[in-house]
Amino acid sequence: MKQADITTNTPHTKQIFADIAHLHEVFEAIKPKQNSIFLLNGEVGSGKTTFVKGFACFININEEVTSPTFSIAHHYGCIHHYDLYNHTLAEVLELGLLEWLSQGGIHFVEWGGEDLWNMLKYFHMKSTYIEIIPADNGRIYKILE
Repeated sequence: MKQADITTNTPHTKQIFADIAHLHEVFEAIKPKQNSIFLLNGEVGSGKTTFVKGFACFININEEVTSPTFSIAHHYGCIHHYDLYNHTLAEVLELGLLEWLSQGGIHFVEWGGEDLWNMLKYFHMKSTYIEIIPADNGRIYKILE
């Protein structure tokens, strides 16, 4: 495969097939900028942390990106990386998740499911929902804006 394969299903939905070497094409398609919130979903091992690692590399952040599963949050320059695995939405809201997401920067929330997506819409906080699905020789990125 020479490049990512992008399919636009509706004005608010894209599906992208890419291998790790072509993640930059996914980032160009989602156009991350300051105050962006990306909710990353997929089965264990689907590539959520790898997606964040790839984005850090894409914007020349040279820090080691690791999963914040046990600490809930890691920060790398302008990137804020959260992992809600093993936590209820109520727990992370009590810890201040909405306040964290209101801060400047680019936010990636692993396991930020539909409940969080709907809540962010309710509070007029724009977010992008990305489902990562392993496929032969790459991943499918279903993007809902």
